[in-house]
Amino acid sequence: MELVTPYAQEALTQIRTAQYNYELYLAHKQYPLMRLTRTALGSFTLEEAPLRYGPFMPNNTQENKKLRVYPQTTVVQSQGVAAQLAFAPVNYPNLMVWAYFDGDCFYVGENYGLRVADIAHNFNTAYQAQGLSATAQGNILRITSSAADGGDWNGKSFVLEYRNYFTGPAEYTVTQVLSGGENAGTQTVAQAGRYILESNTPLFTPDHVGGRFCLIHAVEANYQAGTLGYEAVSGEISSGGDWTLRTRGTWTGTLTLEISRDGGDTWQTHQVWTRGEEDDNFYVVGNLNEAENKMQFRLRSGQNTGEVTYELSAQSFIQRGVVKIVSYISATQVVVEQERACGSDTWTSAWAEGSFSPAAGYPSCVFFYQDRLGLAGTQAEAQTLWFSKTGNFMDFGRARDTLLSTDALSVRLASTKLNGQ
Repeated sequence: MELVTPYAQEALTQIRTAQYNYELYLAHKQYPLMRLTRTALGSFTLEEAPLRYGPFMPNNTQENKKLRVYPQTTVVQSQGVAAQLAFAPVNYPNLMVWAYFDGDCFYVGENYGLRVADIAHNFNTAYQAQGLSATAQGNILRITSSAADGGDWNGKSFVLEYRNYFTGPAEYTVTQVLSGGENAGTQTVAQAGRYILESNTPLFTPDHVGGRFCLIHAVEANYQAGTLGYEAVSGEISSGGDWTLRTRGTWTGTLTLEISRDGGDTWQTHQVWTRGEEDDNFYVVGNLNEAENKMQFRLRSGQNTGEVTYELSAQSFIQRGVVKIVSYISATQVVVEQERACGSDTWTSAWAEGSFSPAAGYPSCVFFYQDRLGLAGTQAEAQTLWFSKTGNFMDFGRARDTLLSTDALSVRLASTKLNGQ
């Protein structure tokens, strides 16, 4: 069989190789590291070795040179999305109920106990002309805005007060807010998977395309608190792995902790708690034991009765975001993909340029040492050796807070001479 290679004829004699089982790695100072793999008898594939998370040159030491990453945006035409809320209020038979929307009282219960259907009827009488509607499905109250101006209703509050008497303070107050709405018309949205890496000084050249940059941010401890009713979702917090959850209130049902490792594009269930009428509320401390990733946490309530009052928090951490340049815009801007999420979109002087790129050159030597892939001899760092993680040849990352024995590492050789390969 024949394979197309990126090499010019005159480069062939300068290629160095190292083999590991069915894989042959090819190094040349002017080309990205390549990997030849035998997939079956007489069948091979040749591809650029999919290195991840590094390696990087020494960190920038000039405080006046800063980088930041923010989403690349595009303009779209939106048809609008309705804002909604749904919850199952608790019924206190010995208390009467008053209901408010956006600060205005629209319902006063004449008798004790909760009547969801009556609340929905009064709500529609008061607000249907504004495009809002309420429905009662058993003990579940649902409120929906019009789709065209859904964004205008986000955050509008719906409040129930439980009272002993017409006068005097409320015994209990329940607050819910509409969310998820979006107005019709032209919207500026983030372009999926694309970001702008910006420098405050001229830094980039077209030869940086294909290279990486690492941006380091200190992410402060963050906190999310609120209430969740029937089938609701909380706000998000950023975490390096440590999290704490505390719940309060009178409720029954399920509460799910969800985690996203891709900035909120996809979510997976991490832990589920169920509470019955006689059960205590929850106080839980957890750690994902992931020493490099930045994750998003949120809570999702099930078909609950009552309200879950929650506090979800995460400790501070250092995030080493990694981006790969995919196209050049100017000396101060390039388009990138995030290989590992950045901790913030703010300026930082703590950054490092990738060791491998057309601008910095590529390794001219490849070898294996103690179950690590070893690379060496670029144009920009001719006396540096790089070693992958133990047993993971494509990963050149490191742990967040401390150096693990399995982390990738680099060694700079001390010498008074520099000899070409």
